[in-house]
Amino acid sequence: MKCDLQCWANIASIITLIITAVATIVGLWGYFSYRFNTYQKQRKLEQYLEEQNKKSHRQVQQSLLHLVRHVGLTEDEIIQISFKSKRIERRIKKDEEGYAKSLLFEYV
Repeated sequence: MKCDLQCWANIASIITLIITAVATIVGLWGYFSYRFNTYQKQRKLEQYLEEQNKKSHRQVQQSLLHLVRHVGLTEDEIIQISFKSKRIERRIKKDEEGYAKSLLFEYV
């Protein structure tokens, strides 16, 4: 079978279509896995804070370092999740001079 220029153009178009479809599938899989991973981390943090509130029967504020230790997320992840979540509030603990000393998180 001898292939002329038109035949090679058709083959190149088919290969391009396949590559585009594969890249789209890989991109969508990466996006949805990232979103699912973020959702799992958010639920993990919310559940931990909610559990702490239920144990003490009052609003409990947890420090960033405490959450890193007990929940297993990085400081950056905890801060990002707190901004995205409607259930997590950020509070500031002040020192004697009124400056922010530490960042506290609570479940609302």
